[in-house]
Amino acid sequence: MEALGPKPKGKFTAHHDFIWAEKKWFACHGIDVNDPAYGRWMKKEEHRGWHGWRGGEFNAWWNEWIAQEPEIGYTMQEIFQKLVECRQQFPDTP
Repeated sequence: MEALGPKPKGKFTAHHDFIWAEKKWFACHGIDVNDPAYGRWMKKEEHRGWHGWRGGEFNAWWNEWIAQEPEIGYTMQEIFQKLVECRQQFPDTP
């Protein structure tokens, strides 16, 4: 994730748009969650909110979708479409 580019000044942290907690699931689908193309810098407080104090809405959003995976599995196109939806649902912090 360090290849995201220089860390912005202030309280920022690296964020994985493909949920880190499911890195093995993504790896089984040919995706490295640590690829900088799937990450971004976020303000620390916003990042904590997505994963914790606001109920873990980011993790829950991904986990719900992963749990609905059909028996034949998701296609790469479906996974990357979900990434687009993720970035719309959880836009960059202002």
